[in-house]
Amino acid sequence: MDPLRLHLRVLQLLDELQRIGFEQLRFARSYEGQRVRLQLYPASLSRSNEGVQWDIAQQFTLSHTELYLWGMSCVEQGLEEKWAGLLAGELASKHLVGLWILDFADFSRLAYGPDHAYREWFRTLRPLLQQGYLPMTWEEDPYGTTPNYDRHVVMQNASGRTELFPRPPDNPFTAET
Repeated sequence: MDPLRLHLRVLQLLDELQRIGFEQLRFARSYEGQRVRLQLYPASLSRSNEGVQWDIAQQFTLSHTELYLWGMSCVEQGLEEKWAGLLAGELASKHLVGLWILDFADFSRLAYGPDHAYREWFRTLRPLLQQGYLPMTWEEDPYGTTPNYDRHVVMQNASGRTELFPRPPDNPFTAET
């Protein structure tokens, strides 16, 4: 399965969840070595506004083509394998939403509620998501040759074409450290 397609499917699922009120569900997408990691997490579990959150108690993480459900009580139910199959399949994102809420009820509950600034920001990404562009929210660049990820999200398609967008708004629900 193409990892770009998997990541796009997860972000389309996030878009559908945002539309029905799960506005506090956030994502981060950044490099992990030579691969890219995509992570979904409730805003209230985040400890910072920086890219991938390594110390979050619960997270839905797609690393290249492997799915990890960290800290979720549903892991023992075989949901990693089930959701890897669902994401690789052809079921439309709007149909996956109901399954998501049933399978990840506790996780979803943490992400339900208004976060208007984030919802509006995410809406600006939708047209490019529909064209196959994927966002990179954070990337380590010791040479300073890429855009400043403190200020930008880079949208990139499979052919390498890029578009810059403002970074997501600060998280008003950040957990106390």
